[in-house]
Amino acid sequence: MKLLDLYRSRKYFMRLVFSFALLASILLIVFGSLFYSFSQRSAMKLQLESTGKVLKQVNYNIDNLYDAVLNFTISTFSDRDISVLMQNRDMDIFDLYNRLQKFDYIVNSNLFVDSLLIYNGHNGCYYISPQSVPVQCAAGSQSNILKRYQNDHAEIPDMKFMPVQVSENKEQRNLLTLFKKEAGSILMVNVKPQWLFDNVRAINGLADSALGDVMMFDADGKMLEKDASDGGDAAAKQAVIRQIDAKKEPEGYFTLGSGNGKKLVMYSTSATTGWRIVGMQSYKAAFGSLDQIRTFSFLLLSGFIVLTLFASTFISMKLYKPIGSLMQSLRTMPARIDGVGGKDELAFLTLFNQRMLEEMAKLEQGNKATESIARDYFLRRLLLERQKMSGEEFSEQVRLHGLKLTEANGEYIVCLLRIDNALVGGETAELHKFAVQNIAEEMFHSFALSVSVQLGNEFVTMLLSVPQAAEQRLGELPRAIAKLQDVVRSYYHIGLCASVSSAVDHHERLSEAYEQALLLSEYRMIYGRTAVITPELVAVNERGDETQLDDALEKKWLESIRTGNMNAIEQQLVKIFKRLTDFRIDHLLQSLQYLTAITVNHLKDMHLDDTHAVKASLLSFNRRVMERETLDDVLLQYIDLFRKVTEPRQTSTDDKNRILAAALKEAIEKHYSDPNLSLQFLATKLKMSKAHLSKVYKQCESESLNDYINKVRIMRAVSELQNTDTTISQIMFNVGFVSESYFYKIFKQSIGATPREFRTNHALSKD
Repeated sequence: MKLLDLYRSRKYFMRLVFSFALLASILLIVFGSLFYSFSQRSAMKLQLESTGKVLKQVNYNIDNLYDAVLNFTISTFSDRDISVLMQNRDMDIFDLYNRLQKFDYIVNSNLFVDSLLIYNGHNGCYYISPQSVPVQCAAGSQSNILKRYQNDHAEIPDMKFMPVQVSENKEQRNLLTLFKKEAGSILMVNVKPQWLFDNVRAINGLADSALGDVMMFDADGKMLEKDASDGGDAAAKQAVIRQIDAKKEPEGYFTLGSGNGKKLVMYSTSATTGWRIVGMQSYKAAFGSLDQIRTFSFLLLSGFIVLTLFASTFISMKLYKPIGSLMQSLRTMPARIDGVGGKDELAFLTLFNQRMLEEMAKLEQGNKATESIARDYFLRRLLLERQKMSGEEFSEQVRLHGLKLTEANGEYIVCLLRIDNALVGGETAELHKFAVQNIAEEMFHSFALSVSVQLGNEFVTMLLSVPQAAEQRLGELPRAIAKLQDVVRSYYHIGLCASVSSAVDHHERLSEAYEQALLLSEYRMIYGRTAVITPELVAVNERGDETQLDDALEKKWLESIRTGNMNAIEQQLVKIFKRLTDFRIDHLLQSLQYLTAITVNHLKDMHLDDTHAVKASLLSFNRRVMERETLDDVLLQYIDLFRKVTEPRQTSTDDKNRILAAALKEAIEKHYSDPNLSLQFLATKLKMSKAHLSKVYKQCESESLNDYINKVRIMRAVSELQNTDTTISQIMFNVGFVSESYFYKIFKQSIGATPREFRTNHALSKD
């Protein structure tokens, strides 16, 4: 009982038991049903075959009897003595006596013959054998079988074997009769039916009464009976003959009645006489053995089902044992299984396994994060520490962290990649840095081993190493950087500046290479946002000895300001900035600060800051100049300032376009999560054409409206990937994407990695 209670509460075990038991029971029931059905059909087939053989034998005997009677009739008719009795009108009494004696001899010598009668149509006499009065000629009360038949039937069939009921001495008798007619005379041959019925009974007895009750009908449907008292159930017999007539087949079978009175009727028709032999027996008697088979099969099937239930329980216990042991072991860890549900043990184990996999993934992620921290620390030491690292430690750390750096003799280069921050900022800039890092590793892979270093600044720092045997391939670096810039520009519409250090021949000099790359990156101010800055490119600037602008150039500049002539101001600005491009970077920055200071002071001295717009612009001018990243940007700031000073500010079409573009950007940032947000959506809301909106926005922002929508959505998706545990599918819907494939495509184009890869890499870098 305890064992039953133990397993009863385990749903999966009970499901196993019931499944095995149900499956086995269904198979047994189906097999038993098929077996019984096959047995029934086989028994029916055997019964019909055996009955058919008996019916054919009976038909054969009837046909033989018919042939015997027919031959007997013909031979009797052909006998001269009999022929005289049928044809002569007058004959001598002694001659008649002899012929009548011959007549009696014929009857007595054939046991199946009951009697013979002759009607002489020439003299009207009847000759009867056997009979006390063998000759009846005079008209009167005397009668005989043939005479009564003539009186009852207008037409006497010739040579037709048929049953006839006669009355003699007030008794009814059944005979089988054959008539032979010739020139008005008639020969009537009567056969004893007892002979035929005894023959059929004997055959049926030899076949174990396969026919049951035997009935015979002539071609006209008249039943052949042994005597007049064998009428039986006339209604049932008529029903049988009607069924046989309805089937219109020479042989066959059918059932009659129902329940306990159900009978199987089999029949066959003689091809010679047209007689029908019918066997009718109880259906229960014919197929009683099937009932025994059915009862035995039911009992046997029930026993097997009970055994199956026990066997299913035993097998299920064996199969369930590992699962039960596992469940028992899990119960010792309540903290682990807390909150894990499931409709049965397998569902519980599946959910538990999923939880364990998640915890293992987190643990593995933590291990990777730890590895990432150690890796980044090693790379930072290489680039930032001035203390020399031994070759053994360097090789060991490279192998330990699986870094793509050459351990033997070779050359090392530090490449700093800086994104144009004038166009992007914040989270988007971080995304772009991640994408640039991935793309750069692919671009440099063909000619150098490359490793990205996370230093937490605005640069994407790439450490390249080339084995000594492949140093000549370093010439491919400029082409690879140019290709990298093209890819980034085409996908992200941003510029990329690269600062490439000189190649160093030992890992101990990597810190020098990094410092050189940092210094080269400052020359971006001179060479622009998309320059590839190398030591060779800035060699002229580094050798220059000018530290400030000369007095003559400064004097001309101040004079141009006093004139207020915008053309003169622009000409002087171009000369000054062209001169500055030859300065060393630190001298250039000092000169810019000085130029800004004297310009602002001179404008104030001239009292040109009387308007609020000019005054506000002067207050922030120095800050805006120092925030510019290139000399071209600084030049534009100067030109913008003096346009405000020299020209009254007017509202123009450009201003309206900028206002519209700003409104569009604000609407996109507010409604980015709406899946319907698109160019058409915004055009409908603002009641403007799509073409006009697209043109205005592209003029102001240098990118299409749809690109900005995708950029905002991707930026929001990245934020959620970084800061939440929401599923990627849910994040996709949260930021307004509907198609998962399109979301993955845009994300890959924008970031350089799939959302899943980005989340994993971010987690590693964060840890």
